[in-house]
Amino acid sequence: MVAMTTALTGYSLLEGMVVPSIPLIQARLGLTAQAGSLLLVVLLVSASVALPIVGKLTEVADRRRILLWVLGIACAGAAVSSVANSLPVMLLGQLLQGAGAGMIPLCFAATRDQLPTERIPLAVGVITAVSLVATTFGQMLAGPIVESLSYHGVFGLPLVPMLAGLLVVWRIMPGFPPGRTPSRVDWLGGALFLSALLIAVLGLGLVSYLALLVLLPLWIRVELRAANPLVDMRMMRRRELWTSCVVALAGGFGATGAVLALINMVAQDPATGIGLGATVTEVSLYLLPGAVGSLVASPLAGRVIRATGHRPIVATGSAVMGCGFLALVFLHTAPWHVYLATGLIGTGSALVSTALYAGVMSSVDVGQTGVATSMLTISRIVGGSIGGTVCTALASAGSYGESGYVAAFALGGLASGLSLAMCALIPVRARAGSALPAR
Repeated sequence: MVAMTTALTGYSLLEGMVVPSIPLIQARLGLTAQAGSLLLVVLLVSASVALPIVGKLTEVADRRRILLWVLGIACAGAAVSSVANSLPVMLLGQLLQGAGAGMIPLCFAATRDQLPTERIPLAVGVITAVSLVATTFGQMLAGPIVESLSYHGVFGLPLVPMLAGLLVVWRIMPGFPPGRTPSRVDWLGGALFLSALLIAVLGLGLVSYLALLVLLPLWIRVELRAANPLVDMRMMRRRELWTSCVVALAGGFGATGAVLALINMVAQDPATGIGLGATVTEVSLYLLPGAVGSLVASPLAGRVIRATGHRPIVATGSAVMGCGFLALVFLHTAPWHVYLATGLIGTGSALVSTALYAGVMSSVDVGQTGVATSMLTISRIVGGSIGGTVCTALASAGSYGESGYVAAFALGGLASGLSLAMCALIPVRARAGSALPAR
């Protein structure tokens, strides 16, 4: 656990710093807004592709070795980005850096290997808390670092704990033999999956989304017929999994999209009648209540799940997030309004994430943990990408004014409402016998 959380902390810090730093990177490299958005797009696509591949590798290869490779590639990406002075070099760094997202399924899979079944929910809560809190603190630290060290420090400073994590994993983490016999890679399924992800993340218009409606059924058909599919569609048919992925998609939409709109709003000049005139550092401080809420809520949820199951926790978290967005619809003109909302959203997001991961892990075999948690994370990433595109467009449309921000917050509330409604379809308990003991 120490080795995994050390590595995950460094990577999550780095990921949290990227988004707030994009405007400065655009200005320093002389990029247009469209070119600057490629930094986030490449990072998201790289992470989304790495997740199922690494999740599949956890079934057939030693997990310690995979974690060393994944963390090493992410460190290389951070190093490249820290010295980049042009867009192509920066994009290369983000492409490599995105591979670090594969640490998430690796951490969960290794947890099931090392711990007895009754301790897994608490461990999931700790891992989720580490990831969410480190990401939030990364967002908070981005402002002061950018103001003092430029964007080079955004990538260079998190590299230190990432390298420390690499050393800790190499020295103290034991190896784990593969759970299955190595098999051929499903290249066709991977290519179709990558194509669908590119369309979903880029959001290229109506024609592209129509193409997505063709690609997804084709990918599912290929995976169903493959001897060793990248993603086991028969596993994804389980109600525990597909309902959790829908909830993660909706949660990612609200937690990313509406929060980006909120960050944009508080930075606006008060003379416009909308914003609070916050500096980069002050914007970071507005996110602090969310970090504190995540730190408390995730381990607490891990303990409570053992007694209640994960469905009540998902419902509670969705309701808390919805209250945060609803508060912003009516209250967004004073600092305490923002502190209240970010605290509720951060707490609710932590409850939902912890419960979903714990529920999914308890509903699949040990060998399927990596792929199952990967699909959950991908759902959240895709939801966040769509939410970021929609809510940022509403917030940045000058003709909408304050109503654009209110619409973005309302969409976040609707997404939380969808998550809450989906809880009715989530099984109360995982199927008997599906929560296998650690090996």
